[in-house]
Amino acid sequence: MTMGPHERSWWQRLLLWWYVLGLRLYFRWLKCPLSTVVDFFKPKSPWRSRSWPDLERYADWLQEHADWRHDPLGGVLDTFPSLAHLQWQLDHYDKVQDDCDGLAYFSAANIARLADRPEDVYVVSLVLDPFEFSEKGLLYAAHVICVFRHEGMWRVISNQYVEPGRWSSFAQAVVENSYTRGHRLLFCEARDRNLRFVANGNLERVHSIIERQLREP
Repeated sequence: MTMGPHERSWWQRLLLWWYVLGLRLYFRWLKCPLSTVVDFFKPKSPWRSRSWPDLERYADWLQEHADWRHDPLGGVLDTFPSLAHLQWQLDHYDKVQDDCDGLAYFSAANIARLADRPEDVYVVSLVLDPFEFSEKGLLYAAHVICVFRHEGMWRVISNQYVEPGRWSSFAQAVVENSYTRGHRLLFCEARDRNLRFVANGNLERVHSIIERQLREP
């Protein structure tokens, strides 16, 4: 008897439970404090905010000035860099290099002026089903994107690419972007552009909280 695409054996379900729980606790309580400690030892320059005339210009600039690079220990030591360290990289190399979380945070800081409101910019951590990846599923199933509202539609920046898709809701942007599409989303966490916690859990819960914030003046 063969199992369907989302059916899992008991040991796989057990592993997924612990995997999601571990990442949930790490994202919520440990990642930001650990990021502060790790960043203390990195070189820094004062952050200088920039502005672009439109999102297309930023998309072109980002591809030229940002590269994905996994965090130390093969990506296991997963932390957010400070904007000051990212500015130092720009000053010395004319390019930012970091993992998906650092690049999402970087874009969230850069596109706040292009969003409908600065409050409509989120750094979103995703946990997908690792068994759906052909290799290194436990590593690649976790991803971080920048989700923001622009001209009334939700947009996504994944690593150094502004995705062409435009979605009518936050939830659609989270599940239909190129990284998540076709995979089962197990958990997500949303933080604002300054990495302050907004919501976590299943997508329906996070989406409802985001929608409530949109209605606030």
